[in-house]
Order: sequence, then C-alpha cells, then structure tokens
Amino acid sequence: MKKIFYCGLFALIIVSLFSFQGQVIEVKRFYVAVNGKDANNGSIDQPFATLEQARNLRLVKKLF
Repeated sequence: MKKIFYCGLFALIIVSLFSFQGQVIEVKRFYVAVNGKDANNGSIDQPFATLEQARNLRLVKKLF
C-alpha cells in the first residue's frame, strides 16, 4: 500500500514540475502614500494616493 502511495506521489510531483515549465510569473509592486497622487504610476518615486487606484490598475493589467 505504501509503495503505491509513494509511486503516485512521485508521479504527481513529476507531472507538476513539467506542467509549470515555461510559465513566468510577473510581480508588479504598487506603492501608496499619503502624499501620493492617483495620477502617478505607482512606483516608489511616484506613489498612488489610494489603495483603490492600485487595485483598479492591477485589475486592468490582469485583463490585458
């Protein structure tokens, strides 16, 4: 029983490794500050004023 379990677990790990090959995950950070503006680009030098603007931009980027 244990042998079947470990063989199945090994097969699942191998399939998982090959299925994620070539996929790139892009991380985008948005910064929000009390002295920011929602017209800014959300970088550390030009932060947004509200969390809503960061959320809205993330949703728009996700669609495209």
